[in-house]
Amino acid sequence: MPRPITLFTGQWADLPFEEVCGLAASWGYDGVEIACSGDHFDVQQAIDDENYIAGRKEILERHGLQVFAISNHLVGQAICDNPIDFRHQAILPSRVWGDGTPEGVRQRAAEDMKNTARAAAKLGVKTVIGFTGSSIWQYVAMFPPVPASAIEAGYKDFADRWNPILDVFDEVGVRFAHEVHPSEIAYDYWTTVLTLEAIGHREAFGLNWDPSHMVWQDIDPARVPLGLQGPDLPRRLQGHPDAGRRRTQRPPRLPPAVGRPAPRLGLLLDRPRRRELGGLLPRPQLDRLRRPDLGRMGRRRHGAQGRRRRSRQHHPSPRLRQTRRLLRRRLRHGQVAPYSARPAHAGAPLLRRRLVKAPTRLLRRRLVRRPRGSYGAGW
Repeated sequence: MPRPITLFTGQWADLPFEEVCGLAASWGYDGVEIACSGDHFDVQQAIDDENYIAGRKEILERHGLQVFAISNHLVGQAICDNPIDFRHQAILPSRVWGDGTPEGVRQRAAEDMKNTARAAAKLGVKTVIGFTGSSIWQYVAMFPPVPASAIEAGYKDFADRWNPILDVFDEVGVRFAHEVHPSEIAYDYWTTVLTLEAIGHREAFGLNWDPSHMVWQDIDPARVPLGLQGPDLPRRLQGHPDAGRRRTQRPPRLPPAVGRPAPRLGLLLDRPRRRELGGLLPRPQLDRLRRPDLGRMGRRRHGAQGRRRRSRQHHPSPRLRQTRRLLRRRLRHGQVAPYSARPAHAGAPLLRRRLVKAPTRLLRRRLVRRPRGSYGAGW
């Protein structure tokens, strides 16, 4: 059976769920990923009302659609976020926002995510997709300077809040798929590695494989799922033949790349490096952003800067230099002249000579040999 193509309904949360299903079926989709927003899927009703899940399934069957996952991005965002403010009030259900006290919102969001796992199990799906939020995204600019202890505390806060949630996911047999995205605890390659380490690579916590977020980081999306299976991910993605046979010694832990440009090791992963890697984390002097290769998207000046390609004008071949010297000598002795300066009398014999791939404007013009003994008018 070919892989089914489904449509995420979150972009049409302002439309009724049945109308969105009708549109998806008419557009040729095999199923939908139901968003927990609008009237598409209400987590609390799914828990309290026994007939609610049956009603959702009946709508899907009527339009010939399947469901493989549900998503609860908006509630997940509030679990770890700091600060909690008017932005969250605009996207959260009233039962989660409550009185608006920040810690109360986070606790209610965590409980709602647990209920999302239970509702997914009742619906018969095995995956819940969403965001995690982040208490340290506010330090993304990294100025004024942020100590490493503050970043480590942010990952500890994430683990403390999400481990009880993941216990419920394990209990009902559902997995949470985090969408690596700006404003989240994992937003690029290195923060994703630290996120997985913070929760001990739990089976209930995975990643939503979204190639669009990897492309703008210049990461090969096809190699990431294969590389996230072991500690030597950078070497494996770089294509080292001995990556699976030996494990390099990890250097001392560096502050996570929160707020800093993505390390060079996380970019251009489909290209081999010219120097040996120092381990899983890069050396501080290598923690710089490389310009992505945009040469295919526009003129060469829009692409990555590199060595200027030198043309033959800068380094003429020995044969060309010899031709130049010979031509200058003949010009000085009057043996060769430009074609436009040929003799005026029609009877003078002309021996024309063409110089191929001449380096200068003078050499690119057709040249003629001056006839011997003919030094009349016109020269």
